Order: sequence, then C-alpha cells, then structure tokens
Amino acid sequence: LLARQQQLNQLIAVARSVRENRIMWTGEIAGLLETLPAQGSSGRPNIDFRQLNMTAVVPPRSDPNRFEGRPIVAEMSISGTVVSTQVLAQFIRALENSNAYGVAFQSAQLQSDTDLYDYSLTVGAIAGGER
Repeated sequence: LLARQQQLNQLIAVARSVRENRIMWTGEIAGLLETLPAQGSSGRPNIDFRQLNMTAVVPPRSDPNRFEGRPIVAEMSISGTVVSTQVLAQFIRALENSNAYGVAFQSAQLQSDTDLYDYSLTVGAIAGGER
C-alpha cells in the first residue's frame, strides 16, 4: 500500500505541475486585444495583427534585459500594420503600463505603396499578472 501511495503522490504532483503551468490562450489573446487602441473613423482598424505566434514559457523565467526583468509565462510575437507611429506608440504604452504584459519593440517601417507602417514586437505575458 505504501508503494502504491507513493506512485499516486507522484501522479498527483505531475497533475499539479501541469495545472500550474497551463496557459489559457484565449484569455491571453482577449487580454491582448483589450490593450489595442480604438478603431479610427476610416472604418478599418488602426492596428492589425497579420501574424501572431504564441509560445509557452515553462517554467516561467525572467531576463533582466527583457520585459523589465519580470518573469514571463508566455511570449507572443506579433507583426502587422498600423496607420501611424502614434497609434503604435499608444499600443506599446498600454502594454508597458499593464500589470499583465511586457513588450519588446522590434521594428516599424513605412510601406512604400501606402501610408501604413509594418511593425513587429514581442509581448511577454507576466507571471501572476492580472488579465
């Protein structure tokens, strides 16, 4: 019985670890969308996501050079278009001011054939951050 109890305790420990390190991707996406600037009067979004790649960070880790050194549980690489650098700055500022996210800006470049900018950045979901 003691050997069986030990085996069950090991399974319980694995289940607990899985639960603790689980990422609720729909919640992460919804929280991220809530930080977007309001839509403009043009009828098109002021900022869009053309590509969104999400990766869990297990176990959570921190890097003093990224996300203000706060530990993250997930990274989201985002690229898309934005109507102006001011709108992009609003989005980045909202992420920086959030308790749930950190941001690492990568690039912004004016498209040659339109007035839109292409941008890319990485967003870190902060461990224990409220979403």
